[in-house]
Amino acid sequence: MCGIFAVVSKNNVVDLLVSGLKALEYRGYDSSGLAVLSDKEIITVRATGKVINLEEKLKSNLIESRIGIAHTRWATHGKINELNAHPHVTKDIAIVLNGIIENFLQIKEMLISKGYSFFSETDAEVAAVLIQYYIDLNHSHLEAIKEAVNILLGSYSIIILHKEHEQKLFAVKKGAPVVIGINSEYGIVSSDIYSLANLVENVYFLEDKEIAEVSINNFQIYNLNLDFVPRETLKHNINIDEVSKGEFETFMQKEIYEQPAALKRCREQYIDITSEKIIYNNTEKLKEKIKDNITIVACGSSYYAALLAKHWFEEIANIKVDVEIASEFISKNYIFRSRATLLISQSGETKDTISALEAAKSKGQYIISLVNVVESTIARLSDIVLPIYAGQEIGVASTKAFLNQLLLLYLIVLITKDVEGKKIKNDILEIESVISESLKIDIPINIIELIKNSKTKIFTSREILLPIAYEACLKLKELSYLQAETIPAGEMKHGPIALIDESSIVIGIANSACSFYEKIISNFYEINSRGGKILAIIDKNSLHDFEITPYKITVPNINNKQLAPFATIIVFQKIAYEVAKSLGNDVDKPRNLAKSVTVE
Repeated sequence: MCGIFAVVSKNNVVDLLVSGLKALEYRGYDSSGLAVLSDKEIITVRATGKVINLEEKLKSNLIESRIGIAHTRWATHGKINELNAHPHVTKDIAIVLNGIIENFLQIKEMLISKGYSFFSETDAEVAAVLIQYYIDLNHSHLEAIKEAVNILLGSYSIIILHKEHEQKLFAVKKGAPVVIGINSEYGIVSSDIYSLANLVENVYFLEDKEIAEVSINNFQIYNLNLDFVPRETLKHNINIDEVSKGEFETFMQKEIYEQPAALKRCREQYIDITSEKIIYNNTEKLKEKIKDNITIVACGSSYYAALLAKHWFEEIANIKVDVEIASEFISKNYIFRSRATLLISQSGETKDTISALEAAKSKGQYIISLVNVVESTIARLSDIVLPIYAGQEIGVASTKAFLNQLLLLYLIVLITKDVEGKKIKNDILEIESVISESLKIDIPINIIELIKNSKTKIFTSREILLPIAYEACLKLKELSYLQAETIPAGEMKHGPIALIDESSIVIGIANSACSFYEKIISNFYEINSRGGKILAIIDKNSLHDFEITPYKITVPNINNKQLAPFATIIVFQKIAYEVAKSLGNDVDKPRNLAKSVTVE
């Protein structure tokens, strides 16, 4: 979850370390810090809170160095304070760590028994002291790292600064991502390709249980036998403009308004609108593997996209779908009915989903992944990769990535069903039109205040719109920190309706194109009769049926029931955004959250 970044350069690296942390801050912002080497002395500066606090500290700590490591933290072990902030320093080394050391308490007890001391509550400091322990036993720096990795259990990546090596960085990967970038000016190690894209063109990815030795314009990779391992060069195609807010107030606002362009970028990779032909190369293989049934595994927003895909696969293509939450999937002996498992992850580094992938693969499943980062771990472990082409998403709450996931899942269903190109083209153009029209909708202030001030907040809908209700509720919770829940409309009368009184608001989604339309109107009347307020998210054709409530937001009309979810997505993004802004929250960096969840 944390962001780790390190640079060795011909010039002072302090500003580069800070800018790298800013690019990684979406991965965690509980604290930050850096360590540099100056005359074989390790100098450390750390601060709680966001990277800007570290930057302020550095103004009064003018330091210069040509090599350093840096960290922005999402706290797992230990309170949020400077003692627990990274880097962690020993006699000879400093380290930054992304991930979790599962057996740190046992190792800590062993090291204490051998006379070593600890100053923090973190598992990361245990890793640092363990490496130091092996250095003290006269192991070389690479041997010390190897020995430590053989003992440290968990999913993590570590970057090491050694005071005897003024022109070399060391890194190790065991489950959490590590990317290396080099040129004639720099050697860079990071947890994220976007953080170094403006500095280098060529990048290299560590695989699990590999150690890297990085210097300016050069690197070596070793396995845990310390044998040299060759590595293919990749040229990244990152658009640097995506890491700037431009004219927008926040990254999330920018990403909401980037959605029409993101949709177009995605569909252009899979269908030629002009010729009405599918241009995706692996169509036949995809159809072969999922023709009868498929298992879909995901977390968070990606899980709600999977729930919606289940409706499409089963109703349009007559393909049976099992949908599993990744963290639950890996905790049980799952019995597959499918030959293929589809993993959905924006980052491609979601640890729960990676573990699910490995479990599925061990049982002979053909692995299909739907990711935004084609260089990611999940992509590299898959048999077929389906990129969503959303571009970088910096705001923690998913917007354009979620929408592109839905678009691509819908396309896969149509391709699997052998729907004719003209029908696919028309559906795509309708989706793009609906999204562009939705961006023009403003959220009235009275509705923002109503949501903020209601004691009980319930999102509800039925069938194909229910996954959107779940996603809408998640958005509100992520950004506003207000308690809310999603309840299927038909389930309200089976207990949850006891929650309803005059202080309640039920945010309901209905669409006149859907077969359950009359039933959800009845559900709304049941709520209204018990004093609950209703915010109805409805299409324009539904207006005459909703005189029971003065609180309405109308979305574009849509004739195809299967496309109804696309008409409501942006409205809920905007509701969550506006409520959070009115509360003074940081919408790009909600408390306690990180964009890429790389721990279990």
